[in-house]
Amino acid sequence: MLQSILRPLSRKFENVKKFLHSEEDDDLFLSQEKNLYKRDIFRAFHTIELYSKELVSSSDVAEAIEHIGCLAYTGGLTANKCAGSYLGKFAEFLDADNQRPDIKLSILKALSTITLNHSEHQNLATDKGLLKIVANIVLTASPDLRAWAIYCLFCMALSNVTNLTWIRDEKALHETLRMAAAAPWKGFNKNYARVLLKLTSLEPVKSTEKSNIQLSKTFETTISNKLSVPEAKASSRTM
Repeated sequence: MLQSILRPLSRKFENVKKFLHSEEDDDLFLSQEKNLYKRDIFRAFHTIELYSKELVSSSDVAEAIEHIGCLAYTGGLTANKCAGSYLGKFAEFLDADNQRPDIKLSILKALSTITLNHSEHQNLATDKGLLKIVANIVLTASPDLRAWAIYCLFCMALSNVTNLTWIRDEKALHETLRMAAAAPWKGFNKNYARVLLKLTSLEPVKSTEKSNIQLSKTFETTISNKLSVPEAKASSRTM
């Protein structure tokens, strides 16, 4: 009886000891990094690593993940590239059984900023399985989480013909996207379900929607000719 109580406490104590030693190593490593945005990304990711050791709360992890997304957006190309190196970890967290909704939401927000107009990160996210994982969230999540998952799909697919084609061909998504397109979108400047339907030519584009017309036409032309579309020089943030 006593051993069953002491054993978890002993493991916790060992984790705390490792944490203290790792903090010293991290402080030395961080002091050598001159880019303050990258330094904060490293620090935030360290918080994520501590979550698996039960040394920080889920709310701390959710905040750290969302912070990585903000740093990727505001810190320029170098910070964005640094944040993109953690897409594999995001996929692992997002696909975990019984993952907390607040952590999922933070990952969707961070993933959106890291992949938007960034062809390299869009392709890397797909390679890590994130396109399928996020699509599954669209199909199974609550309405609030579904809206962010749809926006995340948009960010991963914008100007990326391969990802747009995958969404167009994933018929299980179509009904859910149409249902979401018919619902009100609060907190977003656009109904991104409707935008995705237009970008993938699953819904006709109105003559007044000029910005989407060009993207849709480009997509249709590319698919019909089986050619790859050059990345847009002005919008694609490649490394």
